[in-house]
Amino acid sequence: LTRFVGSGDLTIEPDEVQLGSIVEVEDQKNGLQVYFLLPAGSGKEIVDDGRLIVILTPTSPLAKVLIGKKQSEEFTFTIRSNSRKIKVVKIE
Repeated sequence: LTRFVGSGDLTIEPDEVQLGSIVEVEDQKNGLQVYFLLPAGSGKEIVDDGRLIVILTPTSPLAKVLIGKKQSEEFTFTIRSNSRKIKVVKIE
């Protein structure tokens, strides 16, 4: 996906997860998942080249934990007494 800032193209290739990142994670319960961190549109889904991408906003619990993580970093995400291990596989 190409992201736009103002009238010019900007391709973001961060070394850590931030707003505008597309993040591929491996979740011990759900397998491979892809998220796009955007300021709005949480829960909406996009299909890009056959892969399903779910939009997360910075206020969502998972996004709050993902922001600042680096590729290959692993962490435990807990919500409502449910914990799962997640690994950041790729950041675009």
